[in-house]
Amino acid sequence: MSAQFRMGSMHYLGRGMAQSYVAAVRWFKKAATQGYAKALYSLESMYCSGSGVAQNDAEALLWFKISAEQGFTSAHYFLEMMHRSERGVAKSDIEVVQWSTDPVEEDSFEARIQLNVYGGDK
Repeated sequence: MSAQFRMGSMHYLGRGMAQSYVAAVRWFKKAATQGYAKALYSLESMYCSGSGVAQNDAEALLWFKISAEQGFTSAHYFLEMMHRSERGVAKSDIEVVQWSTDPVEEDSFEARIQLNVYGGDK
């Protein structure tokens, strides 16, 4: 899994080969489907921005959820932001607070700030 992620990263950055977001997506997807958290996060970011794939908020949301459920704190933040901005999903105050609160329990500084701004606490 980590070797597949490294190959994706090399293609993404153009290190040792021509830069190719399409190839990066292919390698990240191989690692992500095996549950590799860094690959999940990279893949969701690429769907969110449309790098190497057609921009697709619904697909990004799917990968963000998988990543967040595996405990990747940054994914919680992006899920919260997607729900807050209604990007790929209807705005849900409950979802915003849920995705903000989970990393707070893991002591994520960014999540604590977002939760305080949004007004939820646990």
